[in-house]
Amino acid sequence: LKAIAFVKPVNAEVVGFVLKAIAAMPTATSPSHELSIYRSRSRVQNRSRRRRFWAAAAATAAAAAAACAAPALQSQLRAFSAPSPSSGFGGGGAAAEDDGVAPRVSFRERVASLMGRRGSEWDLCAPVEGATCQCVGTAALHTWTGDWAMLRHTNGSIRCTSDAFGEDPRPNFAKVCSCFAGPRWPLEVVDGLNETIARKLVARIEVGPPGAGCDPASDGAWLPCAVMSTRYDASVIPDRYLPMLPPAEQADAALRKLDVCHRMAGGRQAIRILGVLPAKQARASLVPVMATKASMCAVVYEPGTGIVWEGREAVFCPTTPPQCLPACECADASHKRINVRAGKDDDTECWACVPAEEATGEVAPPPDGPMETKVSVSV
Repeated sequence: LKAIAFVKPVNAEVVGFVLKAIAAMPTATSPSHELSIYRSRSRVQNRSRRRRFWAAAAATAAAAAAACAAPALQSQLRAFSAPSPSSGFGGGGAAAEDDGVAPRVSFRERVASLMGRRGSEWDLCAPVEGATCQCVGTAALHTWTGDWAMLRHTNGSIRCTSDAFGEDPRPNFAKVCSCFAGPRWPLEVVDGLNETIARKLVARIEVGPPGAGCDPASDGAWLPCAVMSTRYDASVIPDRYLPMLPPAEQADAALRKLDVCHRMAGGRQAIRILGVLPAKQARASLVPVMATKASMCAVVYEPGTGIVWEGREAVFCPTTPPQCLPACECADASHKRINVRAGKDDDTECWACVPAEEATGEVAPPPDGPMETKVSVSV
């Protein structure tokens, strides 16, 4: 535009030429704008370099692993294809030591040895995600490093997938499954636990000598199994908070705790389950509980007999109102049953036992026989 001022006279051709020249000039940018463009281009280039670097590193690691594993896999294939003198089929039996043939090592044992789990209480049951884990006991879905796990109790098999275990807090990580072997708890034990949980009781597991039962004379022989309960995600939860969990998770936690207590007892001690009300203090789980103070009691393992469910038919009422149960009887014949919810908006019956001189309100006569309730929760 300044050039137009020096042209005399100013005509339309000169103005059009100057305007075309201005339009053809590049747009001026500030130094800060140019710097931001440079930085964005640098970030893109750096990301591209990093991707190429990690791709090359992964390829190198895979090649090295394949090179290291090749001799072992060849030896395993030779051992598998070698005929066994006992069976006559390839890999069907133990090879003779003097033949110079390496013993057959399964892929599961090889992976377990690589993970450092040989000789431990956990055995690898599914070496890859998506396989079927054959397990009687507690199954765990975890990463290769073992720093996280989802737990489930199973009496047969379970798919090694996050869908079967319910959650996947470690997405995009390869996972395997391991098994903590335990006894096969029959349906009677599961139903007994379901009834205990349906009554809003906590399953307290105790260990005692063979022959001890639910009678008052055996109370001093039982000791609590000092094992913390765990949730599906393997997080520890105090027993007094168990009733806050869904019934299915409570039953699963009780069965997994039974597995651990049975392993600790070594099969030489008896195990019983007491159905107790949730304690208000954490230390209450370590205090001995008399069978007459527990609403439910059942022996679930006897060394000479095996797994049983020898439960007490009577369900005892709590002796500390307002704690109550919908159907129960007094353990002490001198006590009276009272309906804790009598005269309240809630018309459902809930009973507790108190001394006769303290009984007020709606008092129920003692039942003629053992009370039965049809309460169950599916696992």
